Amino acid sequence: MDHYFLQKHDLLGAPDAADFKEEDVAARFNVPVTPLNDKVETFTMNFNNLKNNGADLEISWENTKVIVPITVDTDGKVMADIKATMDGPSSNSYWAAGRYYFEEKKDMKQALDWVNKAMEKGGEKFWMLRVKAQIQAELGQVKEAIATAEKSIEQAKAEKNDDYVRMNEKSIAEWKKKAGIK
Repeated sequence: MDHYFLQKHDLLGAPDAADFKEEDVAARFNVPVTPLNDKVETFTMNFNNLKNNGADLEISWENTKVIVPITVDTDGKVMADIKATMDGPSSNSYWAAGRYYFEEKKDMKQALDWVNKAMEKGGEKFWMLRVKAQIQAELGQVKEAIATAEKSIEQAKAEKNDDYVRMNEKSIAEWKKKAGIK
């Protein structure tokens, strides 16, 4: 069994032995060497025995062949994806959908529903409350929009985000003026 290693800069050119640095080793493997009956003129790399969880990297040159098994945790990744899909959309998925619907002026009731679900799953955040308030205002729910924007202001102040404080205060003033509220 021979010992092989691949240095990070092997792809850029062959290193001199004097240039070898242990920290440059990107991969290390021990594999049996198989002698070949027929000479391979050109350095050759092939992937064979492809499976869901890996493949064999076959390297041949001159009279020598090595097979490096490569495995990946496909099952773990797929099972995690299946679980996430079956558990339903995440808070971020609902948030992205609701915000998109709002920004594109699509179905505001649906946008509000998705933003509410995002907050149910992931908690109320000041930026989410701001968009919720804007959606409520679009739906003509001015008093609710003002109350939601005020909650956004409280959270934004706690997070020291003056931009959201200013944006919400400006929106509240516009909504009150438009609705004739003092």
